[in-house]
Amino acid sequence: MASGNRPRRHGLMTAAAVALGIWALPALAQTTVLINPGDQIEGDRLAVFNLWKSALEASLRKAGAASVQARFSSDATADLSATRANLFDVMVAPAPTIGSAVRHGYVPVLGSSSLARAVLVVPVGSTIAGLAQSQGKRLGIPGQDSVVTYLLRGEVQAGNTTLRKKFASVYQSRYQDALLHCLELRRCDVVAVEQNVAQRWISAGSAVKIVWQSREVPGQSVVVRRDAKLQPEALRAALYGELSKAE
Repeated sequence: MASGNRPRRHGLMTAAAVALGIWALPALAQTTVLINPGDQIEGDRLAVFNLWKSALEASLRKAGAASVQARFSSDATADLSATRANLFDVMVAPAPTIGSAVRHGYVPVLGSSSLARAVLVVPVGSTIAGLAQSQGKRLGIPGQDSVVTYLLRGEVQAGNTTLRKKFASVYQSRYQDALLHCLELRRCDVVAVEQNVAQRWISAGSAVKIVWQSREVPGQSVVVRRDAKLQPEALRAALYGELSKAE
């Protein structure tokens, strides 16, 4: 997906390289799909949702589904609950939700070749030079189940502490871009966002800098409920074809 408000599509187009065969859905049943495009800015979220929705609707019908109902999600916490309850036939979401889905009866179909990485961002001139120097500072993060928070929390827990103990305060925002204002208003000393979000801020001239980065995890991925039934590999092939059209 290009920078700005256009969807970042490049990772989706090469997704077939990690695709796996799956079972198929009953031809007469309605296929329910949940799509969480992540916590980017709203324009990006809607563009990513529409890209996946169009591709999945066409692909599932080619694979034998009679009708498809796609639902937009902006609540990663609720999505995690949905994985445990097996509420949807197909789910598209960032790594934390996909990991939970696989543990609770879903099968991977394909994953984006684009990767997600969390970074810590501070104002230019800040004395914070890394994660260690952020001890006792005011932190801004997306929601508690955001991929960014998931990655930062894991790093902090590896140091035998928690976000609440490490930082003087933790401010949460629904969207990552709102955290730039937290820095500019000096409500936050340091914020955690995805690397491409931080790079966009810097490219736009914001007086901020990256001082730490996490390991990488897969971007958006697709899973199907294990007990769904479908023509072998039909969804994988059809979905790859639909995503390639959007390149």
